[in-house]
Amino acid sequence: MKKKLKVSNKELLNKMILEKMSEEIYLETDSLSNRWGVAINTLAKWRWKKIGPLWTKVGRTILYKLADIEEFEAQRKQQHTTI
Repeated sequence: MKKKLKVSNKELLNKMILEKMSEEIYLETDSLSNRWGVAINTLAKWRWKKIGPLWTKVGRTILYKLADIEEFEAQRKQQHTTI
């Protein structure tokens, strides 16, 4: 007699999320801090103020999707400065 494996909806959803995330590139806070030359605390403040690129929290780790970072950067490109 075969045992049926019971998978909850939550487990299935988590599996789907992990599969989707594995297809994309993510940066951790320290990597983004180095990329932009800003302090890790600055990124934390931006998250709290909801002014920065979108982010995801997995356990205790903050992850930024590279596509969201690049979109955030593109939105802030400047043609010139006003004097």
